[in-house]
Amino acid sequence: MAWLTPHFSNNDDVKKWIYEWIAAKEPAFFHDGIHQLPERWEKARRRVQTRKLESLSTLTDIRSSQLPIVSILRNN
Repeated sequence: MAWLTPHFSNNDDVKKWIYEWIAAKEPAFFHDGIHQLPERWEKARRRVQTRKLESLSTLTDIRSSQLPIVSILRNN
């Protein structure tokens, strides 16, 4: 819905839009969002940790597959 995307001519228009957007929100919007942050941060942290473990696993698989080559090179 491109027609809903605001377009601004200058910084003052941006500031005015932001202030109006904030003023139009109910206090519960901000309260709920702030109280959801710890759960959302934990979820993001777990996602990052999972990706790191997957990357480490892939790296370990690659290194394991190269071990015979490394041992041959070391013996020469």
